Amino acid sequence: MILVSQDAEGIRMAALEVFELSLQSKSIERRIQNIRPDDLEQIVKIIPERKLSPGYYEFLMYLLWLEGQMEAGCNFALNADEADGLRAVQQARHEFDREHPACGNCGTPRASVRARRCESCMREF
Repeated sequence: MILVSQDAEGIRMAALEVFELSLQSKSIERRIQNIRPDDLEQIVKIIPERKLSPGYYEFLMYLLWLEGQMEAGCNFALNADEADGLRAVQQARHEFDREHPACGNCGTPRASVRARRCESCMREF
């Protein structure tokens, strides 16, 4: 049995997956709005399947909350699992930022490094 809080690589993978899904959130919302509310089968098809156990995402949400509190100036005595988890989140964020650099015009993350146009402001790269 894997202890999620001690699996830094799994936490990094969960964070990267969540960051990637954030790019698709508007598209997913639009697609869901075009489906009848009682058509759960179609809604389930649209929502991306998670790759990891739910425990990874739950611990990730805790780490993101903890990170936000620390950025706001709160001081915590971290245990090793939290420190390693925060480092894994930071690694995933750097990886995401390398693959999805921000648009120089509006700051929106690009769909990929190879994107020729910002999907938000339509600026050509």
